[in-house]
Formats: sequence, structure tokens, C-alpha cells
Amino acid sequence: MIKAFGLDITMMLVRLYLVLARGMGIVKLEQLHYLSEAVKYKSISVAAEENFISQPSFSASITKLEKELGVTLLRRNSRGVSPTEAGIVVLEKTEIIFDTIEEMIQEVSAYENKGVVKLSSIAVFYNYVIPQIIFYLREHGQPFTLDATTAESAQIVRNVSTGLDNLGVIIYSDDLLNSDLEYVPLFSDRYLLYVGAKSPYWEKESVTLEEALQQPYIAYREEFQKENAVWTAALGKDRTPNITFRTDDLELLKKMIAQGDYVAFFPEFMSQDDFYLRHGTIRAIPIADGKLEIEVGYIYNKKYKLSRIDQIFMETMEQTIQKLAHKEPERILTR
Repeated sequence: MIKAFGLDITMMLVRLYLVLARGMGIVKLEQLHYLSEAVKYKSISVAAEENFISQPSFSASITKLEKELGVTLLRRNSRGVSPTEAGIVVLEKTEIIFDTIEEMIQEVSAYENKGVVKLSSIAVFYNYVIPQIIFYLREHGQPFTLDATTAESAQIVRNVSTGLDNLGVIIYSDDLLNSDLEYVPLFSDRYLLYVGAKSPYWEKESVTLEEALQQPYIAYREEFQKENAVWTAALGKDRTPNITFRTDDLELLKKMIAQGDYVAFFPEFMSQDDFYLRHGTIRAIPIADGKLEIEVGYIYNKKYKLSRIDQIFMETMEQTIQKLAHKEPERILTR
């Protein structure tokens, strides 16, 4: 017998078979799916079209299901279809069956991909923290493959919610998360204003938010979009910088700041060992008024079983952040 995470898959399949079997007839998962779709769309014809099957075949499948169970599952009239009391019971059990099968697939697939971490991350974290995690795991002899992409926080939430990625690193925002996701905060950090030698703020020790808003601004990816609660809370709903350029290329962004009078906000942790700051072509200036901070954390889907390497990767992320916070105790980087 095959066992995964304490689950006896063979016995589970036997129990599933017994649930679906009645007399000489066997209830097919496809029939249960079609029943659910018919109720979802309240129409046989619409449900058939959505499932790329002819209406007669779709209807016949549900009729056969009713015959095998010996009960009427749908009320049919000119306005469409709706479930009978028996139909409601079958639909409730169907949801449990499909959830169980989905859970089984996720747990078994963890064996096939036990050395692969599927991660999507905001770029600033990916560029500055992920390399340190990779180096640490390699130094400690942990075999794994990182399948990683960068994206905006909203897209990362969608990736993890749908199972496209197992883990995601996001900028925290209340309205992004859903009930399926577990959010674990990693750190908070303050924003600094990055300026070049041609900026009128080059020699200033600090600037106000109002001053920052007046300069030509390069926005990095998801900054200052409506869904970004960080900026809305700090600047107000209708106030944004004078954005002249938006990019997801950090290197290009810094070159433009170094060579022109553009400015941009960045979390302070990005100033660690930064080439442009080390060579004096960019300065990072604190904001004198207002509290402009970022909270970064990781998410995973509670519906899916995480593999051992996923759990190790999460632990290593937390340990890496702790080391950074200890290394720079005077900074705002906190857990």
C-alpha cells in the first residue's frame, strides 16, 4: 500500500469507490461534475457549452446519474434547473469527494517534486534576499531546485491561491489576502528617497514627503497603483509623485537616478552593499515627515500540503531575515 503523509491512498480510493458505487451501477466523477456545473449555471445548455460537450450528452449523463441513484436530483422547468433536496445532499458530498481527490493529488505530487521549490516573489526581495538563501542551503548540503519568478504582489497571491506556486513573497496589504492563504510576516522596513548628483536634494540630510512628490519620479512596478495600501495610507488617496517613468528593471532605474535628476523610494534594506551607493553616484535620504514603511511576508495555501523542502525554505527565509536584522541593529528592519 502507498502511504503519503500518513494517508493510506489505496484505502482512501477503496472508500471513494464504495461511496460512488450503488448496486450494479457505478457513479462516475464526470457525472457528479456535470451535476455541479448544471446547478452552478442554473442551465443545462449553458453548463454543457461551458464544458465543451453537446447538450444531449450532458443531459443524458445527469439523467443516468439519477437513474443509478434512484432519485431525482434536478428540478427542470422553463427557467432552468435547480437541485432537489436529494440533489443538495449529493452536491454536498460531491464537494467533499472532489476536495479529497484534490488534496490527494497535491500530497502525491509533493513526492514527485520533493526537491523543487516553486516560488514567486516581489523583485526587491528576490534580488537582495533570495541569493543569500540559496547560498546558505547549498553550503549546508541541502539538494533542491528553485523554480522562481518575480511578479507584483496581486499576481503572486493569484499564483499561490491557484496552486501555480507553493510559496510567495509579497508586500503586505489587507485587501490582497483570502481565506485560503496563510500569511507570515518577515520584516518591516522604512523607505528612503534615492537621489543622484543632479538632484536638488543631493546635499540634503533629509527631505519632506511634499518635496519628494515635486521631483520627476521613477516608479518601480506596483508602486502608487490603487491597490497599494502602503502609499495610500502615507500620501492620501489622490496624491502620488510626478511619475515620469515606470519600470520593473531595477538596474535601469538606478542608472537613471545616478545620471539624471530623477528620484525613487526604496526600502532601506536595498541599500546594503549597493554598488551605486558604495561608489557615491546615488544617495539614500531619510524622509523627515510621515511614516513610509513596507511590510514584507510570505504566503502559502493552507489547502495544499507543503513538501519538506518547502518548509526548509520557509525556515531559511526567516533565519536569513533574523541575521540581517542582527547585522544591522540600528536600522528599522524588524521581525
